[in-house]
Order: sequence, then structure tokens, then C-alpha cells
Amino acid sequence: MPTPTANADSPLIYVTDQGTTIIPNPDGSVSLDFIQIKSLGIYNIIDVKTHQVNQLLGMVSHFVKFHNGGELRFAYNQAGQLVELSFTSLHVNITDGNRAMFSATEALG
Repeated sequence: MPTPTANADSPLIYVTDQGTTIIPNPDGSVSLDFIQIKSLGIYNIIDVKTHQVNQLLGMVSHFVKFHNGGELRFAYNQAGQLVELSFTSLHVNITDGNRAMFSATEALG
């Protein structure tokens, strides 16, 4: 269970036991600050509508659209480090402090 803490910039932020910071935004969205995500996964590949992969300037970026309208964008650099991660209308479960698993439904593993 995330621990809530007060912050001057945000009325309430949460920090998980695994070091992920969750910041509620005024528009109803949330920002997540992951300490060290090493791998990404999708629980049910059948939920994926399209998956585009692009290589540019030494990075490989992925854009995944889900049947529920959700979107997942992420990019890795040449060293294999995650340098971008954003998603909308998806559920995420962080396991082992460094593995992010995405789902279009609430049933996460």
C-alpha cells in the first residue's frame, strides 16, 4: 500500500514500498516516477490493437494501441535503458520493484 506524504508542490503524493512515487494531478491524471524500471510487459496480448516500432537517433520507440482505447508509449536507448514511458487508460502493476506490467482491464495477474 502506498504511503501518502505532503509536498509543497502537490497536496498529496504517494510512495510505494518499491520506491515508485505517485503524484495526483489537478486534471485527474497521475504522474508516476519509477526508480528503476527494467522491463515492460502486457498481460494479455489479445488486448493489443496495433503496435508500431520506430528507430530514430539511436533509440527504439514503441507505440501500442489497445482495443479499449488505451495507449502505451515507451522508448529504449542503445544501452537498453528505458528513456520514455507514458500511458493512458491502462492499468499498471509494478512487480519486483522494476517490472511494469500493463493491462486494459483491472484483472492484473
